[in-house]
Amino acid sequence: FVATPVRDDRGRTVGVLAFRIRPDKEFSRILETSRSGETGETYVFNDRGVMLSDSRFDEQLRNAGMIADDPDSHAILNVELRDPKGRTVPKSLPAQRSGGKAPLTRMAASAVKGSAGADVDVDGYNDYRGVPVVGAWAWLREGDTLLSTSESKNRHIGIAPGIGIATEVDVDEAYAPLITLNRVFLVLLCILGLVAALAILLQVREHKEEQARLLAENSLQWNRERLKSVISHAMDGIVTIHDDGTIESANPAVERLFGYPAEELIGKNVSLLMPEPYKGEHNGYIETYLRTGQARVLGLEREVPGLRKDGEVFSLGISVSEMFLGEDRMFVGILRDVSQRKQDEEKLRQYAAELEKSNEALKDFSFIASHDLQEPLRKIVSFADLLKTKNERLDPDSRNYLVRIQAAAQRMRDLIYDLLRYSQIESRPKTKRSLDLKEVVRDVLEDLEIAIKQTQGRVETSNLPVIEADGTLIRQLLQNLVANALKFHKAGEPPLVKIHGRQAEEGFWEISVQDNGIGFEEKYKDLIFKPFQRLHHRNEFPGAGMGLTICRKIAQEIGGTLAVHSVPSGGCTFTLRIPANAAVGSHELGSDGEQASSRAI
Repeated sequence: FVATPVRDDRGRTVGVLAFRIRPDKEFSRILETSRSGETGETYVFNDRGVMLSDSRFDEQLRNAGMIADDPDSHAILNVELRDPKGRTVPKSLPAQRSGGKAPLTRMAASAVKGSAGADVDVDGYNDYRGVPVVGAWAWLREGDTLLSTSESKNRHIGIAPGIGIATEVDVDEAYAPLITLNRVFLVLLCILGLVAALAILLQVREHKEEQARLLAENSLQWNRERLKSVISHAMDGIVTIHDDGTIESANPAVERLFGYPAEELIGKNVSLLMPEPYKGEHNGYIETYLRTGQARVLGLEREVPGLRKDGEVFSLGISVSEMFLGEDRMFVGILRDVSQRKQDEEKLRQYAAELEKSNEALKDFSFIASHDLQEPLRKIVSFADLLKTKNERLDPDSRNYLVRIQAAAQRMRDLIYDLLRYSQIESRPKTKRSLDLKEVVRDVLEDLEIAIKQTQGRVETSNLPVIEADGTLIRQLLQNLVANALKFHKAGEPPLVKIHGRQAEEGFWEISVQDNGIGFEEKYKDLIFKPFQRLHHRNEFPGAGMGLTICRKIAQEIGGTLAVHSVPSGGCTFTLRIPANAAVGSHELGSDGEQASSRAI
């Protein structure tokens, strides 16, 4: 009920004006006007936390068993505002219908304390359904008598210290716009971040591209300056030519070569530098290449007549190459004066011809001399032999002279024989055939059997190949080397000669002849191959000094080389290198399967 006194003009109470408000009807309808959204509601409660107005969730409360399952039952005076402690409303009987009571909700507990003013909780708390809500509430201090009306009777509630009013809405609905806004804001923030990152990336990329461009331009400029400097200081003339044959640039060497300043050449056809008929031919070369793609002069050095400004014609060496600057086709010509080179080549040809004549004359002289000298030499030897038969009639000095004459004649005979052999190396016809070097060495050892026996020497061989060569020359070469090793042995130590073959690098076979003889200093390794050169007096070791000369000449004739390595008292190793295509195969000496064989007498 709501009542107010009625007073007269004098202020005396003459009556009471009162009207009744039914909580389940008009009062609840008034509060229903403040409901918002899907879950917003406003309700009133007393100091015990009992609802004094209807609930928006009566149907849900009936299903949960918090009020009677009757369409006429309501939450008014039937539901207490108690917190199910974080649980949603169970379908079974809630706590306030069971044995114990749950504590008041956070809102109700705060309101019934009677604090003046309103209070708000936006963090969220459980309402009487156990659902998280946000809400605002106030405690109204009034002295009104509160009554509850039902269909059967009116029940007096009593005098309450006041009533509480609360407005609540579910947290999910209350913060749904904020969550959506947060999501939108997050999406916008991500988009903004992505745009910012892309902007930064593009800026960095543009900066790098700019730096790269500047670096490339600086590098290009530096290369241009360097190339310009190189071209300017080049000894050869360098011109750049357009595809129409006009000169674009010319370096100082071109100016010196032709006598034209560069300004007079630029823009002129390169044929200006050539006399007829080469002037027209050069233009034809470029036109043919541009039309057919067939390069008749590109990349080749040609020798053509050059024409200087003063009209002098000289021998000009020219080589042309193609290059592209962007889409522009250019040709680069390298020009040089080859007049001196031609003169030198002509002189060289003349020297070669004269040398060939000299060699032929020397060969003829050696051959003729060796034959013509043999006749008087034979007479000298014959007369010396006749005098030797009269030895008892000669005085001691005459006998000494006779011995010297015979020794000199023998040396002369050896020299003539060596000269004859040397001259025959090139002049005699060559007969290449398959040679088994093991057989060749056996023949050599048979020829040197006496020398081997006298020196108590030993010859070992291994891995000798089968080659294609002139048998006479190969046998003579090996015999000279083995005889040399036997002759130059150490006193009191029998000579040991090792002949070994191996597949060498660069397509060669190597045949080495190694001894344990007296050796020599390495500085004489070239001298010993020269004609008539000796490192010892003939009284120590006999010979004319032609043996190794003949060996090297033979090596050259068969397309190989002959080298030597030696140390004093450490022996020598002569190495014959033969082209691999001359070697057919290799095998070991001996028929018993051993890797090496030796011959000792």
